[in-house]
Amino acid sequence: MGLIGGITKFGKGGVLGAAIGAAAAVLFAPGSGKETRDAIADRIQRTRRAGVEAKAEVERDLINRYRGNVSSGDALKAEQAASEQQYAASIAHIEATKPEF
Repeated sequence: MGLIGGITKFGKGGVLGAAIGAAAAVLFAPGSGKETRDAIADRIQRTRRAGVEAKAEVERDLINRYRGNVSSGDALKAEQAASEQQYAASIAHIEATKPEF
């Protein structure tokens, strides 16, 4: 069997495995379709929110470290305000755009 034949056989096996996996997931799902979709949407929301919160925390930490390094509590005030506004806007956007399946 040549290289092309091996690739074709591997591809067919992959497609068959994916189909069997999808069928098993549907048959053994713990909840109804709507419950599963709602659970996935909630998980996406929590993940998106966690990413925004982590970014904001890193920005706050960097600003505070910079302030400590330059011995100025007023350094980067405009950047801090912009970061806080961006955080609030991102959280509001996440809350307004819950995915629907």
